[in-house]
Amino acid sequence: MSVPKTKPTKVSAESHIAAIANEEQRNDARSLVVLMRKVTKQGPRMWGPSIVGFGSYHYKYASGHEGDSALTGFAARGRELVVYIAPDFEGRAALLAKLGEHRTGKVCVYIRRLSHVDLKVLEKLVARSVADTKSRYPHPKENDAVDARRRMPKSKERSSRSTGLHAMDIVAFVPTTNPARSRTFFETTLGLRLVSEDPFALVFDAHGTSLRVVNVSSVKDFRPAPFTILGWAVGDINAAVADLSSRGIQFERFPGMQQDAHGIWTSPSQARIAWFKDPEGNVLSLTQH
Repeated sequence: MSVPKTKPTKVSAESHIAAIANEEQRNDARSLVVLMRKVTKQGPRMWGPSIVGFGSYHYKYASGHEGDSALTGFAARGRELVVYIAPDFEGRAALLAKLGEHRTGKVCVYIRRLSHVDLKVLEKLVARSVADTKSRYPHPKENDAVDARRRMPKSKERSSRSTGLHAMDIVAFVPTTNPARSRTFFETTLGLRLVSEDPFALVFDAHGTSLRVVNVSSVKDFRPAPFTILGWAVGDINAAVADLSSRGIQFERFPGMQQDAHGIWTSPSQARIAWFKDPEGNVLSLTQH
């Protein structure tokens, strides 16, 4: 098992990282988010009060005890960052020997600063640990979908007893003329989980909401809409903007709007909003209420 048996919470991972007092450790934590998102193709989620986890899997022991855990993750512990990996997998010892300055526990790798270790070796460690966990406990992606449904309020659960749309799930749509390019953006850059792909659409799990990126390459003279078509509510917009910026996303600026140095605009209702575009030119947003 890669991460101690804690439960996922509704606390924003971005706001948790933003609250780390030491600036260098905070920046290292954000770098780990990028690394682990790349390996797992999953976004960060808080497990318990301090672990930033990625992905999930379901375990069941011979004793009958079972539960869910993150595939991998990390936590800030005092002056160190703790990276959680599987206790035993092929090549573990050899990779640790090449890692650099660190100490270990059964499932923990304690690192004082990322500048003291080889990040390529660390990425291989995390990747092999995740692969080992997936082989021992198959179908982690299905478990993520189950977790997402469990997090939905009862009012959003699909009801077989009602035909009213108030009891149905929302499906979001985004157009693309280049599905391969859009897949890289939504899956790798944003970290959404790809559920399915066919010639008509890419389907992603957006935290329990189905997002269909629809192939409109056959539409003559297609132009993206000049307004926001998809957005996310975030707990800490400064941290979210910093995280996306570290992955190469540029935030938009609009004439006449008083946006801060990060491109964030404060509305009359005090909501804080930032905009960015996908490779197609669709306008996407982040909002902190």
